[in-house]
Amino acid sequence: MTGARPLRVLIAKPGLDGHDRGAKVVAHALRDAGIEVVYSGLKRTPEELVAEAVQEDVDVIGLSVLSGAHLTLSGRLLARLREADADDVAVVVGGTIPAGDAAKGYVAAGFNLPGTNFPVMQDVLKHVYKKGKGDLEDMSRVGSIYHTRGVVAGIITAEAIRNAQNRFGKGKPITGEQMRWGIENLNIDEKRLKELGATGLMQPLKVSCMDHEGGGAVKFLQWDGRKWITVSDWIASDQSLVRPMIEASAAQYAKEKGITPRDCSKEK
Repeated sequence: MTGARPLRVLIAKPGLDGHDRGAKVVAHALRDAGIEVVYSGLKRTPEELVAEAVQEDVDVIGLSVLSGAHLTLSGRLLARLREADADDVAVVVGGTIPAGDAAKGYVAAGFNLPGTNFPVMQDVLKHVYKKGKGDLEDMSRVGSIYHTRGVVAGIITAEAIRNAQNRFGKGKPITGEQMRWGIENLNIDEKRLKELGATGLMQPLKVSCMDHEGGGAVKFLQWDGRKWITVSDWIASDQSLVRPMIEASAAQYAKEKGITPRDCSKEK
């Protein structure tokens, strides 16, 4: 940092990872805190990012990597920084980062929790894995954060199908439009979560035409070197920050693709 100017940060998306919403949320939050932010855009090479960091005279590079290539990309970036005599620039890496001993104390946000103590997970063990029907050869992965995320996705999908069939005909095949109706009318409240054996595994969800997220809350988890420990209750997202970004992104996509946005006020 030179003089008394504000901290300057480059938020960067290296490699082929196209998921940028999280990086943009971080960029907005940093700007709101008075930090100068430069956003790289998608699919940049480490060489391009170092050149931009030097040109913009940044103090920190924040890498957002959800592709699993964080070690390769961050290694190349650090090497290029040294070559450019810019290794005084701090580098922070976030995204989908596998946790090991070196990650002790790392805190992450999750919309589902890990573990096998939930009744629905006990059913998965009893009726699937103990009967040799599971597809995970490494049983230590059963109940991992990624495994339970798949269970949550299954719950949401099954409940949406149930919704659609209750309206359009039980036991009958449903169309894509009917499935969309089932999703947009999901109401998985605390009572339903208890019936499903998923209380605490996921947050209650109430989806609508206007709100496909349905929940938006997360719990913060801390890695102790062996497992994730829950360190917060459900915390709602800042919709005043996130929602305008979602609507702007959707409007831009609709314009680019020539799509007429739906008018949810006219739908039942």
